[in-house]
Amino acid sequence: MVEIRKFMNVSVIIVKPELKGGFKEELCDCINQLKSKNLGNRVISTTLFLNVADNEEYVRFKEIACDSISGQLTGIASVNYICQPPANGDQIAFELQLINEHDFTLERVKHKDVIYVRAHKGDTLKGIFVSGLYCSYEEGVKGASEAVFTSMNEILTKEGLSFNHIVRQWNYIEQIVHVENTGEECKQHYQLFNDVRSEYYGLAEFNKGYPAATGIGCAAGGLTISFYALPESPDTEVTPVDNPFQKPAFLYPGQVLVGEYSDDCDEKTTPKFVRAKQVKNDSGHITFISGTAAIRKEKTVALDSMKEQLLITIENIESLISSDNLKRYGAGNALEEKIDYYRGYVKDTCCLEEITQKCEELLPGVPYLFLVSDICRKELLIEIEALAS
Repeated sequence: MVEIRKFMNVSVIIVKPELKGGFKEELCDCINQLKSKNLGNRVISTTLFLNVADNEEYVRFKEIACDSISGQLTGIASVNYICQPPANGDQIAFELQLINEHDFTLERVKHKDVIYVRAHKGDTLKGIFVSGLYCSYEEGVKGASEAVFTSMNEILTKEGLSFNHIVRQWNYIEQIVHVENTGEECKQHYQLFNDVRSEYYGLAEFNKGYPAATGIGCAAGGLTISFYALPESPDTEVTPVDNPFQKPAFLYPGQVLVGEYSDDCDEKTTPKFVRAKQVKNDSGHITFISGTAAIRKEKTVALDSMKEQLLITIENIESLISSDNLKRYGAGNALEEKIDYYRGYVKDTCCLEEITQKCEELLPGVPYLFLVSDICRKELLIEIEALAS
């Protein structure tokens, strides 16, 4: 078990099985590790990464895990169950994020079948933390996306917020690069998702920029979204940050987006996110770094080398959180930041040992978790998201 407690008022706990075995054995071991930890009422997000073969196995494993977590762990709201195998060969891995602000009260709130976390200070809402918004592909990718974004909108509206208040969003998309050909149109799963995201984001005005976000593949499990949203507050400063090496994703030209145009618009909808979002208050600051890959301007580079893509990805992140770049966007303090934790996604594990060794050399002592998944472009071999301060 690894706990990272280095930034603002947020901690991250990574739990990997110490006793190796099948799914149930590793789940039991991880839950026992967590039971020995005094989590209190601090957990704002729980994600369980699963090594499963298909949707039938996903449903079965998810049910077992849900029963075990709800029966043995207190203070856990809804969980993201994500079909991304840990790259080290384990059957499962947990990632928990906790809030350490003692002046905040964390409350579990139910919306339909989702339990999310509301943070407030006295009578003032300070933020909401939502996990486990899930829909299968029974009605297709578009139908799943519409169902999940509808739930997001309902929760935000209930809390007096809008999509504009989201600072960090995770989008886990089954078979993200698969292209559907219905005979009438040819659309990639990620493009179908982006069409719906753009439609719902159109309900808000993003005066603080789009959220920081990750759009990443998973082997099964339909669509799962989680997000953090913060109301506007005089004691909290939120700053969007983009990268001098990369074209903003929401300005990508149509030729880098896979699939046909939508029937109701004359251009392809783009991925609506910024490269990072910095949040600053009296406790310090934290920067949520979006999923980052070997893209310069809008083009993928180093097409055939995961190692070269890794080096470019880290260079992109270091440029993003450099003092000069933070000053450019008016981020609070504008001091050069360091990565405190990162989550890596690799397309396969063929050179995992070399990749992890290089990461440890470039980012010494920084905790990480590597997972296996498809990435939003077929030619991308690795992606990294991070927390920095």
